[in-house]
Amino acid sequence: MTTTITLSSDDYQALLSDHQALLSEQQRLANQLRLVTVERDLLKEPLDAFLHRLYAAKSEARANPAQRDLFLNEAEALAPNGAPIAEETTPEGVEVAAHNRKKRGRKPLDPHLPREIVRHLCP
Repeated sequence: MTTTITLSSDDYQALLSDHQALLSEQQRLANQLRLVTVERDLLKEPLDAFLHRLYAAKSEARANPAQRDLFLNEAEALAPNGAPIAEETTPEGVEVAAHNRKKRGRKPLDPHLPREIVRHLCP
């Protein structure tokens, strides 16, 4: 069972113009979506850079070049090149006063306190 629909030329032209309007609207929305996507990506780049700078590993030496040489050993810098630096010597025997370690744990109760022995019999 097929149904045949007949259209007048005015109705056909109206359908064609509506179809063209829908296609142009669809194209406009696709272009707008592309534009919004590009804008989002452009705004996301500085945000990602800021978040990286905020939460990344930090070092004062990297942040401020003046801080880089803060902890250099001055003796090494002043020593002539090629001359070995004398090693520090420590005395062979170090005397420490004798001491007794305290016992660990709870202190015992005073022996003069009264004591009461309670026995529980199990049936």
